[in-house]
Order: sequence, then structure tokens, then C-alpha cells
Amino acid sequence: MANKRPKPEETASKLRQIEILMGSSEIFLATAAFVLICHFENREILRSRRMPESGLRPQHHD
Repeated sequence: MANKRPKPEETASKLRQIEILMGSSEIFLATAAFVLICHFENREILRSRRMPESGLRPQHHD
């Protein structure tokens, strides 16, 4: 019994599905990287707003 060769349309369809999945994963990875960068940037901003080392809160003069 000989192996059946896939039709060119089937091969093209499978390749297109792979392209779509790879594109989706690239978008996912880019989004995840963006979220992580924002998280760490916000963390640094919050860290810079902490109380001074003396333990005294900064005074606000209104």
C-alpha cells in the first residue's frame, strides 16, 4: 500500500494555519513583554515614592 501524497491545497491550508498560530504567538509575546515592562517601570516609580530612610513621612505644605 503506497502512502497518499497530500493535495497541494491541503498543504497550503496547513501552512496558513501555522502562519496564523505563529502570528498569534508573536502578538501574545509582544503583549506580555509590554505588560512586564510597564509593571517594572511602575514598580520603580512606586519605589521612588516610598518614605525616606529616616522613617519620617515627607511633609506636604498646602
